[in-house]
Order: sequence, then structure tokens, then C-alpha cells
Amino acid sequence: MATVRDSHRDQVGRLEMRIQELTMALQATDHVLETSAKSKQEKTEITTPFDDKKSELLDQLFQANVALRALSEGPSQGISPSRDGEGR
Repeated sequence: MATVRDSHRDQVGRLEMRIQELTMALQATDHVLETSAKSKQEKTEITTPFDDKKSELLDQLFQANVALRALSEGPSQGISPSRDGEGR
């Protein structure tokens, strides 16, 4: 039982760290988008790749939050979060 609890705690810890990483990446992306909007540069040349990245980060952040919620609601329910996209 202690092993299951430790495993659950490790999963929660990893998800919380992933959420923090995604949040920081999202903030950095927002900063670049805001800076490029204020500059005189061609907007589409900078914005398009970062808009795509922002969308991807939001999707990963949502998935991580769903997985964390599933773990928090009950590890005994057999819900195992997808590790898709981790480490990118």
C-alpha cells in the first residue's frame, strides 16, 4: 500500500512540475507575442509560429490539469494519465 501511495505522490509531483513548466513557457510565449505586436516588424513573420506554439502549450496544459484532477479524485479508480507530449 505504501508503494502505491508513493507512486501516486510521484505522479502528482511530476504533473505539478509539468504544469509549472508549461505555465512558464506559455508566459514566455505571451511575452514574445506582446513584444512583437508593439514592434514595427512584420507581424506575421513572428506571430504565426508563436501562435501555433501557444495553442500547443495550452493544449498540453489542459491535458496535464485533467490528468492531475483524475489522480487527485482517486488513484484507485485505475485512471492513468496520458504521458503524451511530456518532455517536449
